[in-house]
Amino acid sequence: MDNQKLRAIANSHQLYDGAVTVWMLPITTLRLSLAINKAYEFFGISAEKWATTASDAQTMFYLAEGHMVDLEVQNVADDNPLTHEINGLGNYWDNRNGDFGNNWEWFISCVTDAGVYQLYEAYKETRRVMPKIESEILQGDVPDIATDPLETGSGRKRSKKKSATT
Repeated sequence: MDNQKLRAIANSHQLYDGAVTVWMLPITTLRLSLAINKAYEFFGISAEKWATTASDAQTMFYLAEGHMVDLEVQNVADDNPLTHEINGLGNYWDNRNGDFGNNWEWFISCVTDAGVYQLYEAYKETRRVMPKIESEILQGDVPDIATDPLETGSGRKRSKKKSATT
């Protein structure tokens, strides 16, 4: 798959003061659905028990597999205390091969706890921002349809015409 084309529909976020750039899809696609279903099967955790049983690493792993479309690591000085952590993210990304088990092994072997939380921050920051809706209906008071005979539940005015039954 062409990462450049996926980057065009993704949002980016920088980690570690710009040393790592992550591109994630801003919306939930079928790719995420496949990743979460694979995670349920791979980790042996049901959907009902996921929130109380899965680790943060397991959750971030399926979010990364489902949303992340590219990751780029800048050259980092060897004396940087985060060099191994930064390069670990790059190693995980570069060694993914489409096999969930292989990808998980690279993830847990190369990504630190701090890296998991950095990726989660990127996940939150790359979600789609919904436009603010400015409409008369949302700005006015909510009509009480039980006491206001001119209002309907949809916010439209009721017709004042007499119906055939009245």
